[in-house]
Amino acid sequence: MFRKVGVMLALTGFLLSSSVFAQATRAGERIENTATATYTDASGIPQVTTSLAAVTVVSQVFRLDIAPNTASAPSGTFAADDAATNFLGVPAIANIDQTLPGGTVNFGYIITNSGNGDDVYNLNVLLNNADTPALSNVNVYFDTNGNSVADSGEPLVTSWNTTALSGTVAVSRNSSIRVVVSATTPNTVGLVRKLDLVGFRGATFAASVINERDRNNLSQVTTVSDAILDISVTPSGPNATTGLINYIVSGTNSGNQCARSRPNSVVITGATPALPNATYSGILIDNAIPTTPAGTVFNGTATGSSGGALTFVIYQTTAIAPAWTATAPAAVSVTRVGLLILPATPVGAAFNTSATPAATLCASADYTLNFGVTVPTTTAAGTIITDSATVTSVSAASTTVVSTTGSATSTMPTILGVVIAPNTQASVANGTVLTGNLAGAAAFCTDPIGGRRTPVAPSVFAIAGTTGLLATATADRTEVLNAFPMNATACFVNSIRNNGNSSQTFDVAFDSSLSNLPANTQVALFQADGTNPLPSSLIIAAGATINVVIKLTFDGATTPAGAPFNAVIRATSQANSSITDITVNRMSSLVSGVSVQVFNNDLLTATNPATGGFVPAVPTGTNATTATVTANAGSTITFPLVVRNTGSSPDNFTLSTTGAGIPSGST
Repeated sequence: MFRKVGVMLALTGFLLSSSVFAQATRAGERIENTATATYTDASGIPQVTTSLAAVTVVSQVFRLDIAPNTASAPSGTFAADDAATNFLGVPAIANIDQTLPGGTVNFGYIITNSGNGDDVYNLNVLLNNADTPALSNVNVYFDTNGNSVADSGEPLVTSWNTTALSGTVAVSRNSSIRVVVSATTPNTVGLVRKLDLVGFRGATFAASVINERDRNNLSQVTTVSDAILDISVTPSGPNATTGLINYIVSGTNSGNQCARSRPNSVVITGATPALPNATYSGILIDNAIPTTPAGTVFNGTATGSSGGALTFVIYQTTAIAPAWTATAPAAVSVTRVGLLILPATPVGAAFNTSATPAATLCASADYTLNFGVTVPTTTAAGTIITDSATVTSVSAASTTVVSTTGSATSTMPTILGVVIAPNTQASVANGTVLTGNLAGAAAFCTDPIGGRRTPVAPSVFAIAGTTGLLATATADRTEVLNAFPMNATACFVNSIRNNGNSSQTFDVAFDSSLSNLPANTQVALFQADGTNPLPSSLIIAAGATINVVIKLTFDGATTPAGAPFNAVIRATSQANSSITDITVNRMSSLVSGVSVQVFNNDLLTATNPATGGFVPAVPTGTNATTATVTANAGSTITFPLVVRNTGSSPDNFTLSTTGAGIPSGST
């Protein structure tokens, strides 16, 4: 005899195309796929069978990028990984500089490993063989503060060889590092020199394959006898708590002439007593507020100074651009922060509004602009925040405007955070006071559990307390307001939110040290379906929320003392155990779960009430609890009885009779 059975396959794991799969997953990671079949056999018995695991090991995908790339070349735009360096190319503006003869020049680069595995790259600095005399003292340093300058104390890249002009750098998967190429120019005015920073994997550049090499990242320096305004941007941050980045924009006139004012360069429409509305001729340091990531805003504070005659911090907004204001507007409206250096004092002096350039910042004089921005703390860990600044002046040799641009990058740190709260409440603002009833029947178990029923409707649940991290807020709670019977199971739903900025793993557990449940109470944690046990570790994506179900089974027949009873659930980051939060699941009172009713069954249609039978309706009828029957002596009479278990679990009862209404001699 054969019986048809149904088969359901549940596949765990996933398959993607090889390129997408490898880049999204760390090289060397094992991916296991198993199949589970659930079916009913010919005897009607449920069966489960699981296949052996199919294991896939992710291969490494390589990707090297060096920026900035050469901007253009006579033959047009070309790929950054071309086999040969084109020294006729035009470098990116950030990597074009000037210096006095025999001076030192710095060029900043960003090296990115966008592959799926950690890697080590060879770096070479190539010089144009046609350049005689050539650049000298060529070195590559780690740019630890990201300001594109080889500062004192910053180390050379690994195994740097001053003869071969080569070394190595290690870059983690999906991350970047910054380096600075430093060189000394020949002692001759008017020379133009270029270099190329080349990176590759393998023994030589030629042996590498595409995506494992990067070339044509030109930088250029010109030797001059003039004013040279250096500029650099040094970031500090972001702060892991506030998202604050502090920027220092600074520079020096490293030339041998005075940098001059640019005529009619700044229009002021937001006057202060010190800087009336007018059109000014001066030197302008201009820094746009970063627009990436979205939500980045000026933090409202900026200061500045210089070796010029007069210096003012100024601001620009979309509403007044291209004009500027000396009165600080609302921080969120600021799009640019500037430093205006004027050539003369007082402000009304003719040089400040003259159409003729005037000496403003002479040799060795410097300037500094300090300001801050705030990036959202929800910004993904590893996000690169880029800032750039420009200084505009007129050279001593001519009226040509000279602009030098610096750039800086900051990397968003990993921020850890977790909130566990009553169902649906984990995403409310930190510190929000929770009050009121918690609606939604789906939030609570109402099905029989192991023979025990749960006599709790959504309307008798309330939420209270304050959401947020344990260190800063009172624990929130979900509370059952009505008396709850012993020997029954109550279910709560708690929401857990990863309010950090990267995927994190959390431990979720019952905290017995903070709880006060009656003896022999069973605590079990389940996934959101209320059926599958909760795993020991939960991986939650940044900003995501998951639900867990907590089942409390109260064993015992008598009413326990010590109400209210609290079951505290704690969520803790595995990366840092100090990142933790708790929520309380409270029973306002517990009562005996043993109860019985017996009555005459004169209401034959009586059935269990829809409420589950815990508070049954009183039977109606003239003889609900007593019945009178008239019968002849010696006859047999029958009293149909109903025994109803109004307790919270299956029970055994003993039936007995009393003789108060039974005639003598009856049995």
